[in-house]
Amino acid sequence: TILASYHDEEQRDALFRYETISPTESPSGGLDTGIFDVSEFGASPEADSDSTNAFQKTWEAACKHQGTTKFYVPEGVFLVGEIEFKGPCSTESTLEVEIIGDLVAPPSLKAFPSNHWIVFKRLSNILFHGRTNLDGLGEVEAWKQPSCHNSHKCVKGITSLILRNVSNAVIRDITFSNGKGFHLGLHLVRNVKVHNVNISSPWDSPNTDGIHVHSSSNIRITNSTIAVGDDCVSISTGSINVLVSGTRCGPGHGISIGSLGRAKNEEEVKGIVVQNCTISGSHYGVRIKTWPTSPPSQANNMRFEDIKMINVSHPIIIDQEYCPSNSCNTTFPSMVKLSNIEYKNIRGTYNTKVGVTLRCSSLVACENITLIDVNLKQTILASYHDEEQLDALFRYETISPSEPPSGGLDTVIFDVSEFGASPDANSNSTDAFQKTWEAACEHQGTTTFYVPEGVFLVGAIEFKGPCRTKSTLEVEIIGDLVAPPSIKEFPSDHWIIFKQLSDILLHGRTNLDGLGEVEAWKQPSCHNSFKCAKGITSLKLRNVSNAIIRDITLSNGKGFHLGLHLARNVKVQNSETIASPWEHRRARFRHTLWSRPWNQYKNEEEVRGIIVQNCTISGSDNGVRIKTWPTSPPSQANNMRFEDIMMINVSNPIIIDQDYCPSNSCNTTFPSMVKVSNIEFKNIRGTYNTEFGVTLRCSSLVACENIALIDVNLKRINTNTTEKKHQESFSMKGGLQGLVVFNSTFN
Repeated sequence: TILASYHDEEQRDALFRYETISPTESPSGGLDTGIFDVSEFGASPEADSDSTNAFQKTWEAACKHQGTTKFYVPEGVFLVGEIEFKGPCSTESTLEVEIIGDLVAPPSLKAFPSNHWIVFKRLSNILFHGRTNLDGLGEVEAWKQPSCHNSHKCVKGITSLILRNVSNAVIRDITFSNGKGFHLGLHLVRNVKVHNVNISSPWDSPNTDGIHVHSSSNIRITNSTIAVGDDCVSISTGSINVLVSGTRCGPGHGISIGSLGRAKNEEEVKGIVVQNCTISGSHYGVRIKTWPTSPPSQANNMRFEDIKMINVSHPIIIDQEYCPSNSCNTTFPSMVKLSNIEYKNIRGTYNTKVGVTLRCSSLVACENITLIDVNLKQTILASYHDEEQLDALFRYETISPSEPPSGGLDTVIFDVSEFGASPDANSNSTDAFQKTWEAACEHQGTTTFYVPEGVFLVGAIEFKGPCRTKSTLEVEIIGDLVAPPSIKEFPSDHWIIFKQLSDILLHGRTNLDGLGEVEAWKQPSCHNSFKCAKGITSLKLRNVSNAIIRDITLSNGKGFHLGLHLARNVKVQNSETIASPWEHRRARFRHTLWSRPWNQYKNEEEVRGIIVQNCTISGSDNGVRIKTWPTSPPSQANNMRFEDIMMINVSNPIIIDQDYCPSNSCNTTFPSMVKVSNIEFKNIRGTYNTEFGVTLRCSSLVACENIALIDVNLKRINTNTTEKKHQESFSMKGGLQGLVVFNSTFN
């Protein structure tokens, strides 16, 4: 989760620890202090006469002064044409440019022979600030020209303010409006801080980027507000170590890297950080864009973090087919190599079908793209696309763990022992538990269903809602619960069930012991016969929403230990032990992380948005497994990620099995019709003890699609001396479209 080539966060942040100049106090007089006021050189504050020559003369005088210097524009409105403030200057300290009055540009494009309105160039140590508004008057003529997004025959825009070949500069507390083109351009500059600037042009004003950074290094753009018709911030070729922080963007086209790859010999872009920003009502959020048929170049080591999206059309997008005028040369894919890009803690809403688009080059693949804590909510009804970010499927608010009730008129603790439950494990306490629940469920205040220390024999029981509690209903079980040993004691398929409930916290130091070893495990296994006895699930949640299960133990289940059925927003946390002996397959211990066999029945619903991460699997028969039945009705399973998993002596670490038939008596007339797609196995490492480390046994009728193995490193530890020396360790069968294997070994 860190950008490659930077070893830690401190090293990464160090990219932005450089010494920019500090804002200088206004000169206070003295023999070597000069305040150069444009009005004293003939500038008119009435906006009715051209003050360009007066500004130029003022600058020339200020630039020659060897002491502390201020170039000063007083209150008023000054009409200023194209002008160049050129150095180097003779000032021995920071040159201060303070503009209090507003500046307006000539309305006609013909008044601008170059591509700028105001330019500062070949300068070092300059402070530019004031209450000014630089009004480009783009609405008069410039915006009526063809947009460069629609035609290559567009008129080149005029940038309101350019810094070129400038080092150690601060621009702060100024306003830009209605630019004829870009508002602020930073070209070939170094160590520049842009702070608290306000940039505004209408959302439909063409080519009006807010801040454009080109071939520059060590740039900080902070605490600014930008609302324009194009990119709020655009960072192009040759830019290194650029920070955009605390900035509001929108409307506009978001914060963009690029476009890249349009010209030959473009320099690398790297070390870009965009953080703590809000993007609102924008067409794009954070975007990287490169041209097709581009010369080779690269952009890497970028981080987009802590960004809030508000009604953005495309929050996260990598577009390596960028072609704004639809008349590009698309003979070859983009040759711009994108790598080591991190999106972290990006949240909010979007109004299109796809929240995340990664449109990478088919020739030089994107590499090491990471999305962490990305939570984007769609504000229109639409189906999920294959490109949609997996994490966005987990948008919910779970309840917070409640503290134990501390008393009060509406607070009641319902203790099962007060309703007749016996803690000696001999007497059946089922009725007492049921009565306690009914009383707790009827209470309208803060409620705790409480089981004290002891061992309680409890039979099949149903804790049913809805309840009348107005806050989280707490179920705290300190004592252990044991089930009746005989299967005959269970008319249904559960031992303990919570159903039709909302907002519940289940916790405690309890062990739910199913006593499966007494009778249940002696029945025929469902892996060997369809005539097996139905298993009893120890704890089941059905039709439950907003629940937390934490700090409990389940052991020796007669069947499954914990079942979540038709449940929503449920968190299972720190359940330290779910344990049954390895040979009792009903208990679902040995086969570890698995996706149950799909399409044993008709009309099975889609499975999607599954993430398994940061887990350890040890001594298991299978590691991570997807399994579907043969001769199945059509269905689909997609968008799954298995990441950061340690395998220790696992028999089959990674397996897709679309010929799943545990009892060897299945109907195998036709292949499975379950479409398995967009599956990623990433950073899975460790050891295995069988022939194959990876098995992809896909359907021969509906091929697996877009399967990626990235940083998978598995080592075989089978010491059988009769084994072939160069035995294959990767097995494939059936149809497969789109397999990516990167930086992985299996032997």
